[in-house]
Formats: sequence, structure tokens, C-alpha cells
Amino acid sequence: MKSVLFVCTGNTCRSVMAEAIMKKIIAEKNMDDKIQASSAGIFVVPNDRASFQAVEVMGEYGINNIKGQKARQINFSILNDA
Repeated sequence: MKSVLFVCTGNTCRSVMAEAIMKKIIAEKNMDDKIQASSAGIFVVPNDRASFQAVEVMGEYGINNIKGQKARQINFSILNDA
């Protein structure tokens, strides 16, 4: 299985949005068994959530699955899995 990892600073906006968009594309193309998407940040505040603005913008595009996502700190394990 291929893996795509999106990384930004806090994992509350850009990378979370990119992950959600990629997951939508993967689902639309019925490629769930071939590609997985995830995201992480380099300077994460533990248990931080997706920003209000990110949730709002994604909702405008019909993507409503980022609201409860917790920020995830990148580490070697995540990098090795990507």
C-alpha cells in the first residue's frame, strides 16, 4: 500500500486540510486498498484540534470529517510508515 504524509507546522490547518482532500479523492476513485493519507506537524500543541477556519472552509466543500481530529506530532515512526 502507498502512503502519503502531509506535514505542516501545527497539524491544525494546512496538513489536516490536505489529508482530508486526499482521503476524499482516494474514496471517490475507490482506491482505499491502495493508498492511505495521513498528516502530522513539526511543532504540535498536544491535543490541539483543527482550526475553526479550516473546519469552516472544508465544510464549504462538503468535507466535514476534520472537526474532531487531534494534532499529531511527527516522529521517526510516522516518517518510516510514510
